[in-house]
Amino acid sequence: MAEVSLRARLYLKINDNLSQDDVRSLRATLVTDGHLGQARVENATPLEMFNMLEADNKIGKGNLALLVDLLKALGKTKLAQEAEDVAKREKTGGPSCTVEDVIACLKELYAREHAHVRPLPWCEDPKLPLGEVYTNLRHQRKDDKGRFEDTDTIVSLADIYKTSRAKDKNVRRIRVEGDPGIGKSCSCQKLAHDWSSGKLDIFKAVFFLEIRHMSGKVKDAIFEQLLPEDTNMTPDQLWSYI
Repeated sequence: MAEVSLRARLYLKINDNLSQDDVRSLRATLVTDGHLGQARVENATPLEMFNMLEADNKIGKGNLALLVDLLKALGKTKLAQEAEDVAKREKTGGPSCTVEDVIACLKELYAREHAHVRPLPWCEDPKLPLGEVYTNLRHQRKDDKGRFEDTDTIVSLADIYKTSRAKDKNVRRIRVEGDPGIGKSCSCQKLAHDWSSGKLDIFKAVFFLEIRHMSGKVKDAIFEQLLPEDTNMTPDQLWSYI
């Protein structure tokens, strides 16, 4: 699980404000200085690299010295100052969690946890890059009598949520049916990952919940499955926003 923090928002801000040249320089510095291996950073985004550094305990809560140095080397003095401020606030205790903190946490979680898929769900390995193996589903609509209509249309995740044929308004509820292994869960995973990277901006927030792990209310499942125990917000507070 990702920690809801100012740090998560900082990582996303840095990720969104680095140019391609900056990203290449960041990768080169991390490899040259021995912080991360070439294979790990080759196609990684800044956000993914920050998560790798956290996993290796090279940066983390109250410890962003390496990140500050990296940003200064890139000439990003304002972002470096923000990183220093975040580290200080985390050491002394920061403010209560906000909805924006939760959204930033979800994006960080999806970017890290849903970037790869396991072709064999019962095996931890191999894991394949989601973007390289995912294909849009060929879908069939049901008519008013519940019968399937044949269609050759390939529908992207974004297209599924566009206006319906019958009513000129956005679709609010969708149920996808299919045999086991057809790609229903993978499509939901792709949706969450696309949203985390800014490719699906029609949603303010995305909550990717696994129904088989739910035993109570949706608002409680959000905290049980997606957020850490020390989240400084109650389920009712978040639900009122939703």
